[in-house]
Amino acid sequence: MKLQKDKFKAVGLNTQDLVTLVGGHTIGTTACQFFSYRLYNFNATGKWWCHLPLVLHSFLNYSHFAHKTVMEPSV
Repeated sequence: MKLQKDKFKAVGLNTQDLVTLVGGHTIGTTACQFFSYRLYNFNATGKWWCHLPLVLHSFLNYSHFAHKTVMEPSV
């Protein structure tokens, strides 16, 4: 959380802004089972989620296969 707070502070935002803007999203770790469908078969198309940047897709794909458990991407 410190990294996120520092990044928000660098652009003139505070902790309340962070909670307001990011509050509906998860920050931290998650198990691959909660997002892997977006990597391999989004909406049963056989393709990855088109809104996921290629570099993030590659990182998550590598992390998923390398660890097969819980991961915490550096954002």
